[in-house]
Amino acid sequence: MKRLCCVCGEYVNDSDARRANIKGSNVAILLSSLVVFAGKDVAEAKRVYEQRQPRKPICEQHFVTVAQYIGAEIRCAGKAYSQHLDQARGVMVAHVLDADVPEHLLTALNDAIGKISVRTHHTFVL
Repeated sequence: MKRLCCVCGEYVNDSDARRANIKGSNVAILLSSLVVFAGKDVAEAKRVYEQRQPRKPICEQHFVTVAQYIGAEIRCAGKAYSQHLDQARGVMVAHVLDADVPEHLLTALNDAIGKISVRTHHTFVL
């Protein structure tokens, strides 16, 4: 089944979409990241944020794009992902701690969030 991505307006297969927690900060961080890194129009990001509906699908590629950009910024700052063993699954899991996120990245994302009128606490988990 195909669903309409609330970020780009394209139809996407269910298997290629994620449903973001619209009530949380996920979409605010995603949209501000797309403004900063991918040149998404601020007015369009603001419209998407204001018209969001709970559990609307978002293309998986938007999440991948944001993760790649944030990961690149972290690496350029000489930082690395933190890792731990997920004992229940028996796999190593990489994640980003607050201390891993460069200050210039937080500033850029906070500025973009301010432009789309989002007031939220930021928790970066990639």
